[in-house]
Amino acid sequence: MESTPVTRPVYLNPGALTRLRNAKGRTVTIERGEVWITQENDVRDVILEEHGTFTFDRDGVALAYAFAAPTILAVEEGIVIEHVTHPALRVSAYVLPGSPVYRREHELRARAVEELLQKFSVWLRCSSRNLLHRAGLPVQPC
Repeated sequence: MESTPVTRPVYLNPGALTRLRNAKGRTVTIERGEVWITQENDVRDVILEEHGTFTFDRDGVALAYAFAAPTILAVEEGIVIEHVTHPALRVSAYVLPGSPVYRREHELRARAVEELLQKFSVWLRCSSRNLLHRAGLPVQPC
């Protein structure tokens, strides 16, 4: 009878880079969000969405990067987690331009900027209408 490995939740903020040590042979599952995982001496870029799993097959340090949404990983016991906080160690230090991770990050960033611009445009139109209405012009306020 196989036993189910014990896991613990690890919470990652959007844009958070995390080192994982002692991970060989252990598994992570993405409970929420989207994450990029890579391992030392491995050219693969693994991008996982919700409910995706990954079993580490290399010794050394692995990196996990949370994309646009808060991310929850179910991490198998024994994996050592180190949250990277130094600004010089952002994900851009590890990602090559043109890689799938680079493209996904820029796609998500462009989408976020577009959403902000749309919200700003609506706010600006509404604010303008309200100012014109307050100035006594025949304009319907928002």
